[in-house]
Amino acid sequence: MTALRLDQFAGTRIEGTISVSSAALNELLATDDSPLRGATLEVAPDNQLVVHYGLLHATATLPEAIDTGASPRVTLTLASLLVAMGLKAALRQPYVEVRGRRLTISLADVPQLRPMRELWPCVRRVDLSTDRDAIRARIVFSTNEVIDA
Repeated sequence: MTALRLDQFAGTRIEGTISVSSAALNELLATDDSPLRGATLEVAPDNQLVVHYGLLHATATLPEAIDTGASPRVTLTLASLLVAMGLKAALRQPYVEVRGRRLTISLADVPQLRPMRELWPCVRRVDLSTDRDAIRARIVFSTNEVIDA
């Protein structure tokens, strides 16, 4: 596989929306290396997600935007402090932090997203929204100057 040369994209600006269905998200949760294997995810309107894991049902609210830059982060707000405390004990991943009802995921540190490390600084904005069956991410990608890769 040829390495991506970002310097070839100097001055490029791309805006678009990616829609990820709940079915696709559930396939990711079912992979062998998923820390939430066995869980299912329900996408609801108003940026709500409901995770089902056995008898546990956890509701979280997605932010309207993701913190971008070289170390992008997404912070979800859990509906229950009790669930947050349980997740803090159970989700011992170096890229997940739980504080109070807030669960923050450092996207650049998620093993499956590491190949995107060179691209993160070019992601200028990510807005999130949900409908009944999908998460939509409106993404602005821009290289304002030549990037040394």
